[in-house]
Amino acid sequence: VQDSRNAGADAGRASALSQWLQVGENALDDGDNGVGASVTAVFNAADRLGASPGDTTLRAAFLQAVDTSAAAFRQTANQLASASNGVATAAQGAVTQVNDDLAALQKVNQSLLRARDGSTNQAALLDERDRLVDSISSHLGVSASFGDRGEVTLNVSGTGGATLLSGSTIATVSATVAADGTLSYSTSTGGAFNPATGTLAGLSQSAAALSARRQGLDSLANDYAASLNAQHQAGVDAQGNAGAALLDTGVGGAANLTAIALATNQVAAADGSGANGNMLAFAGLRGTG
Repeated sequence: VQDSRNAGADAGRASALSQWLQVGENALDDGDNGVGASVTAVFNAADRLGASPGDTTLRAAFLQAVDTSAAAFRQTANQLASASNGVATAAQGAVTQVNDDLAALQKVNQSLLRARDGSTNQAALLDERDRLVDSISSHLGVSASFGDRGEVTLNVSGTGGATLLSGSTIATVSATVAADGTLSYSTSTGGAFNPATGTLAGLSQSAAALSARRQGLDSLANDYAASLNAQHQAGVDAQGNAGAALLDTGVGGAANLTAIALATNQVAAADGSGANGNMLAFAGLRGTG
């Protein structure tokens, strides 16, 4: 029976992890409107403008490509944030279910202590006990032991696992969402714990993976803005002024990346080497990948 519960807990972990990693993968999908495609379009627009630096239409297309790339970063960041919020909501829901099941299981324990041996009532209570233990185990790996009357004591699986239910002692399980979207769990009886299996473990692992993806996207957005701004500011616009910044990161990160509104004559296509020198230099930013 314990092996069956362990298998159910492992399945719960894998199911939650698979579901939310798929959501994260969808958010990072690099189709025609994705970050990779839109950033490539910026460099392609710079190449075209380098061939005809005085063309107003090509200057406008370059600025539009920059704006579109910023929007792609924001869209991806928002989708990943939505995925993180979804994981947090699912974790709170799972914790609520665990706490509800523990409360119900405590009542079953109390009823078992009063039930007559061999009665239909006792059999029904034992069935309900097993159902509740299975439900709790699917969310949070547990070890179970049983008293003479069939009453159950539950602990979090693993050495030194916190007690969830023992006699009149019942724990409340809590989930805490950190600023970066990662999850942590605790019980009112044993403090913090890190579930190795069950739905809560899968959600915790999903939250950590999504947090890492969001941090990676933020780093990419900041690097992209810094690189594009530095290159554009190294050039000269149509009025002979030094190039302005193209992108604003606000408080930082992909979710705050916006294109700065510039007129077409503010595109710094030129540099000391010629009227198209700075646009040609943009090609060096994209590298080989």
